[in-house]
Amino acid sequence: SRDSIAAALEQLYSTDFQVSLRQITSPYGEGGASAAIISTIKTVSLDGLLKKRFYDASNSCA
Repeated sequence: SRDSIAAALEQLYSTDFQVSLRQITSPYGEGGASAAIISTIKTVSLDGLLKKRFYDASNSCA
């Protein structure tokens, strides 16, 4: 309802609520996930992993 939305916004912008948020640990960590993923991928050998075989469809349908 309109009243519940207004109450939620009032709580959201209250000083007490803002202060309480400082004590919460983010479930997403400290950020930098993409850099960590790239760093890990760079340590893995991809030789032979990305090879695709070519199949000539015209020969297999004859």
